[in-house]
Amino acid sequence: MENTLVGRCRLVRKIGQGGMGEVWLARHETLQKDVAVKILPADYARHPEAVERFLREARSAARLEHPNVVQVLDAGSQDGTHYIVMQYVDGTDLEKIYRKKGKLSTADALAVARRVALALGAAHKLGIVHRDIKPSNILIARKQGRVMVADFGLAREIGGDAGLTTEGSVMGTPHYLSPEQARGEAVDGRSDLYSLGGTLYTLLSGAMPYTGATPLSVAVKHASPIDRPKPLREIVPDLAPDVEALVDKLMAKNVSERFQSAEEVVAALDRLKSGKSDPAAPAISAEPAQRRRQLLIAAGIAAGTLLLLLVLGAALSPGPAEKAFRGAVAARTEEERLARYREVARSFPGTSWAARAAEEMGRAFEREVKAARALPFGEAVGRLEGLRSRHPERAGEIDRMEDDLHRARVVSRTEAFAGALVNERAREAIRDFVPPESIRKFGEQAVLGWMRVMFGLLLGREGRFEAVKADTAKLEMKRRDKAILPVHIQIQRRFPKDEKQSHDGWLEWTWMEGDWYLGDRAIRNER
Repeated sequence: MENTLVGRCRLVRKIGQGGMGEVWLARHETLQKDVAVKILPADYARHPEAVERFLREARSAARLEHPNVVQVLDAGSQDGTHYIVMQYVDGTDLEKIYRKKGKLSTADALAVARRVALALGAAHKLGIVHRDIKPSNILIARKQGRVMVADFGLAREIGGDAGLTTEGSVMGTPHYLSPEQARGEAVDGRSDLYSLGGTLYTLLSGAMPYTGATPLSVAVKHASPIDRPKPLREIVPDLAPDVEALVDKLMAKNVSERFQSAEEVVAALDRLKSGKSDPAAPAISAEPAQRRRQLLIAAGIAAGTLLLLLVLGAALSPGPAEKAFRGAVAARTEEERLARYREVARSFPGTSWAARAAEEMGRAFEREVKAARALPFGEAVGRLEGLRSRHPERAGEIDRMEDDLHRARVVSRTEAFAGALVNERAREAIRDFVPPESIRKFGEQAVLGWMRVMFGLLLGREGRFEAVKADTAKLEMKRRDKAILPVHIQIQRRFPKDEKQSHDGWLEWTWMEGDWYLGDRAIRNER
């Protein structure tokens, strides 16, 4: 897609890839500035309601302007491609930073959290919920070090059209998902504050709040009123208790026990930075009675666990493209596996799973080609027929490979035949180049006698072949059953006088019974 014009933006190079599509650095031709363009997956084209929701919500997010927000500039569709145009930030994201350098210092982590809270406050005032706050969506600009929250183009507007954004859908990254998101319930700005708490937990400790074998198991832990992250001070012993209490309040399972607005979070962070204690401020840590009440109501909530699992299973389980790809991987035979990969590529074009299926087919083809080239000629040619049936899309390459094998075999047979002619002791080996059908029809002795007559006409009395050289560059393949190869023949004659003679002639080869044999006209002085 490089150099493609999407809307008013010309794509320069891909700079990112994720579950929600590709991100490209582009040049806005009207504004003459660099922008980032997110291209949504081709799967969106199959769901008109999803495309409508995406465009509606992206344009709503474009209303949000804040120094700590990567602004959405435009959104649209072009020839089935759906895209978002965003402010380009030259920098990196927090996930890359902590994975490379480890956890952040407490001061840096709290400073980042404050900037994110300011951005969320601006969004929530406009009725916009981000729904996917996580380290990889928080960028740090390279020059100014500014904290920028990205991907507001995938947010939802509170109280928006129910036909476009409905309850029962789970959106967000499982490792930072709020409990209400995990249950498929309606969300408001307090859901973003929970995700901010999970992000802050990771920045301070270098660990995620919850882990599990599958995304579903992680989401269930977020939704459970009993499961709690490992206490931060067990991971970071020197962490201030007030900082741990702030993260605990952000990640309270009950929305009423969290901070109720981003402004409250900013105020709490400012108090931590100043070192002042404000008795009038809302308590950060949960009371023991509240903990006991949560344990008492856990039995009642457990009755809804089965429904929760069903909702999460539907929302977080692999999509049809991934399921089809996994089915191909699990196929018992190579033929079945290739057929299934081909079906994935055909049924889900433009998806990462289709690309992976094409890569697997390519690797399988290269393995089979390598194995075929290592076989003797006859077996290699036979193997190509199997390749054609398993890889019909590579028919042209297989045809060229077969042509190359046949040409190489004709040259090899010519060199061997020339060696038998020059070496009189090996003359009997010439029978190996005579068509088996001719030997069966006329008998070996008759055929060899005919060959001696033919040689006699070329050599004369007491002559011998001194050299036979083939001009392989001029080899002609007729259909795939006849080959003509020019040869230069040097003959040493002793009668009537000792002399050397040179002849330019040609050899005719015929394909039969799985190999190349001398044709009816065999060797001639002239064509």
